[in-house]
Amino acid sequence: MAERAARLHEEAAQAVAGSAHLPERQEALESSLRPEGMRATEENAEKEKAAARPGGGRAAGAAGAARGPRWAPGMPALLLPPMFASHMRPQQGAATRLWGLCAPGLGPVGVQYEGEEVAAAEVDAVSGRWEARLPPREATLQPAVIRVYAGNAT
Repeated sequence: MAERAARLHEEAAQAVAGSAHLPERQEALESSLRPEGMRATEENAEKEKAAARPGGGRAAGAAGAARGPRWAPGMPALLLPPMFASHMRPQQGAATRLWGLCAPGLGPVGVQYEGEEVAAAEVDAVSGRWEARLPPREATLQPAVIRVYAGNAT
């Protein structure tokens, strides 16, 4: 019993220490957008990391466009990370960030909350990435529907 408690205490300490690495966690979530066949190899991941560093060999202004997941032909027209699914619970009183990939040229991405248009985002022409924020909401026990769409894709 004491051994189990010590193991749980150690896991909790590791989880708290790991919370200081939020950019890495966000990067891991964004990488979950890539279909299995498109995941970068370790070698390509190292090249991406080196190129993303200041002075990594890319022209200024191109640094953000080439980093992270990209939309590619054959992917769904609109793609969200798996964390945006049924039973998601946005934090009350805080804006909720939504992001994903969309086929470039499909048009802006719109977000509806219970049928009301609450946010819109432009799609990056190169990577297909987009980001929108839901306005802060009060807590409720009633389920709500958040619809993300672009053109005729939902």
